[in-house]
Amino acid sequence: MEQTKQFELASREWELTQGVMDKYDALSIKIKAWAVTVWVAGLGWSFSRGDQKVLGAVLFLLVALWVLDAVNKDYRNQYKKRRDEISAGLQHYWQSASWPAEFVCPQLPGKGQSDFRAMITRPHIAILYLALMLVTTLALLIK
Repeated sequence: MEQTKQFELASREWELTQGVMDKYDALSIKIKAWAVTVWVAGLGWSFSRGDQKVLGAVLFLLVALWVLDAVNKDYRNQYKKRRDEISAGLQHYWQSASWPAEFVCPQLPGKGQSDFRAMITRPHIAILYLALMLVTTLALLIK
C-alpha cells in the first residue's frame, strides 16, 4: 500500500479508536450517575417505608451496575491499547519514514480479549460501588 494512503488510514483509525474511547467514557459517567441515583432513591424509599428489602434490591442493583461499568471499561481499554499501537506506529513512521514491521492497519480490536476480572477490582471503578454498598450495608445493620 502506498505510504500516504497507509498514513491516512492509520490516522483515521486513530481518530476512530479515540472516538470510541470517548463514547465509552461518557457511558461510564452515565452508569455511575445511575448507580448514585438508584442508591439515593433506594435509601430514601427504604427509610420512608421502613422496609429493609429495598436495601437488598439496592445492593443487587449496585453490583449489576458495577459489573456493567467494569465491562464498559474493559471494552474501552481494548480500544485504548489499539490507539496506543497506532500512535507508536505513527511515531515510528515520522522518525524513519517507514512503518514498523509488525504494524497492521486497520485492525480494530475485538471483544474477545477480555481483562474483566482485573478491571472490576481497579480502584477507579470499584471505589464508588464499594462505598455505596458499604453505606447500604451499614443502613441494613442499623435498622
